[in-house]
Amino acid sequence: MFSPYNLLTISKYDLITFQDNPEKGRVGVILNMIFDELPFKLRKYARFITPCLNPIEGFEDQNVKGYELNIVGNKKIESFVRKYIPFFILRK
Repeated sequence: MFSPYNLLTISKYDLITFQDNPEKGRVGVILNMIFDELPFKLRKYARFITPCLNPIEGFEDQNVKGYELNIVGNKKIESFVRKYIPFFILRK
């Protein structure tokens, strides 16, 4: 049986792909699915945001590292997205 954490687990390739082009790759697909669920009032601001992944301090061991999703440009969209995906887990 698959774990719900599989959605939150990314590889190093996924991280590099996201950093090169946030709209491509696995993380971009997940974000686009969440952006499709944005309330109508927030959709007009979605063009002006910049998503980025920042390491979570203290969320690292020899096997995994945690990354927090920050959205620069609109804090309301960031809080909406964090309701769905609060963090990503990078497998080393």
